[in-house]
Amino acid sequence: MYMLAVLQYFNGMPLAKIKEIGFEIGLQGQQGIDHENMEQRYYLKSIPDKEFTGLQILSYMRTYREHIGSSLLCWCFRAVEKYGSEVWNFTPRL
Repeated sequence: MYMLAVLQYFNGMPLAKIKEIGFEIGLQGQQGIDHENMEQRYYLKSIPDKEFTGLQILSYMRTYREHIGSSLLCWCFRAVEKYGSEVWNFTPRL
């Protein structure tokens, strides 16, 4: 249900705006998102005048990740899931 609403919201939206939303949710996720507390509300600057429950915001993030799939940002999210937060200490050799 929530993901369908996200798909409808993202429909026709420029990719840059979708990435902005996903990035902001990712930053908020660093502070923690409580998907069980339906009283807790979250707000995004990239989507003004709308409040979200934890479950809604996670639905936005999941849908974002599925549709942006190959972007560097999604690679980073997958790397953190797989290797943990120490991946941010990695400095690639150029």
